[in-house]
Amino acid sequence: MKYTPGWSVGWFFIPIMNVFKPFMVMKEIWQASTPNIKESWQVQTVSALVPAWWALWLLSQFTGQAATRMSFNASSFDQLSNASTVMLVSDIIDIPLSIVILMIIRGIHDNQQHRHHNLMQQQPVDSTQPMGRPIVA
Repeated sequence: MKYTPGWSVGWFFIPIMNVFKPFMVMKEIWQASTPNIKESWQVQTVSALVPAWWALWLLSQFTGQAATRMSFNASSFDQLSNASTVMLVSDIIDIPLSIVILMIIRGIHDNQQHRHHNLMQQQPVDSTQPMGRPIVA
């Protein structure tokens, strides 16, 4: 895989890169977790959940930033009220965002379980090794 675990997290903290790299990481994780062991993981399709997650993530981040800037610049109750409304919208976006990321995590977990099962069916297992590791020629 192209992205290490450290950079999978790190990309969220690097300005400009944090707008597209985390999506690329999640896409790669989804593809590499495919249960299809006959084809290369790089050509696997990605669930529609992944771009939906990223769109919701960006929308949540942009509305949250807008609300924060609005509240810093507020000089009246009406402006502060408007900032609070925008922050509420950001928080509401977080609800489907949380549901989608949980669905992605579950999908990746299930795919990896199926991939492991498929790999174990394909290769003979050395029962003398811990966890019944496959025999490597």
